[in-house]
Amino acid sequence: EKMKTKGRGQQGKLLERYVLANKFKKYFDLWEEERKKLGVPEDMDEMFVVRRNGEFVPMQETTLDSYAKTFGKMLNVDFYFHCLRHNFTTELLRTGIPSEVVKEIVGWSSTDMVGVN
Repeated sequence: EKMKTKGRGQQGKLLERYVLANKFKKYFDLWEEERKKLGVPEDMDEMFVVRRNGEFVPMQETTLDSYAKTFGKMLNVDFYFHCLRHNFTTELLRTGIPSEVVKEIVGWSSTDMVGVN
């Protein structure tokens, strides 16, 4: 499957991704389904959007920061959206995917970023 992701110097670069069937995929599919119901254009690269003046636009960083604070309070942890990328990387490694492949999936230039060689 294809997923738009930040990496390799360009936001929205298409990369092949490995699906974590029991963890990530079901939630991603639910989110994609919800976006379709809302009418978010398929070519909209941003994951989180809002409707302004009848058009979908990327959600502002301040709004996402506010959500992150709320999630952190609810979960009693320090939460930031980038931690989801860390979790995704960790789960890829836990499934036995080699660090070189993880590096390619997330678009890093070196396996040093993966933290495991």
